[in-house]
Amino acid sequence: MKTWIVLLVLLVLVLSYLYYIHESHETMSYRPLHPIHRHVSPTPAPAPAPAPSEPPTHGKTFRDTMLSLHNKYRSLHGAQPLSWSAKLAQSAQTWANHQKARANCAMKHSGTPGVGENVAWQQCGGPGCDAQLHPSNVAAQSVNEWYAENKNYNYANPGFSSNTGHFTQLVWKGTREVGCAMVECGNGTSQAFTVCQYSPPGNEIGQFPQNVTSS
Repeated sequence: MKTWIVLLVLLVLVLSYLYYIHESHETMSYRPLHPIHRHVSPTPAPAPAPAPSEPPTHGKTFRDTMLSLHNKYRSLHGAQPLSWSAKLAQSAQTWANHQKARANCAMKHSGTPGVGENVAWQQCGGPGCDAQLHPSNVAAQSVNEWYAENKNYNYANPGFSSNTGHFTQLVWKGTREVGCAMVECGNGTSQAFTVCQYSPPGNEIGQFPQNVTSS
């Protein structure tokens, strides 16, 4: 009788141990794993494209007319052809816009340091104004008016004069770049204000004999 009791106790102990092992294994096998979180920074948006440096409203026709006429007249005075400067054109546009917004296109120089400058003003009324104030026509009128001052220039006594200053800047041999712009404005009549800036600047006192010649 005692032997059976001992065996029964041992059997209960063995079963209890096996149950404990089974439960421990089940718990360890099915313990959920925590997911790994990775912080991913959003891809930065691409930088915006730079704004065009050349005045978009006048474009190639205005630029080509300005440049070709400048270089045509310069060639008559032994000056090298100019190249177009987008930087100077933007600076000229800034001043033209300023005059349109604040002074109704009053013909006035900007005083921008380190550059030469020519300005022109045209007015038109009645039929044909749209054609007359087309950017290419405004460019041609401006340069032709500036060059027309050459008839007043005294090559025998070279120097600056207010009635020849546009001409002498136009043909100044030391200048290498030009950039121009225009705006339209007016009250009841159509007007155009044109600005050209030059680098290096012309009309330097004491340098007229070598920079403004008759051929």
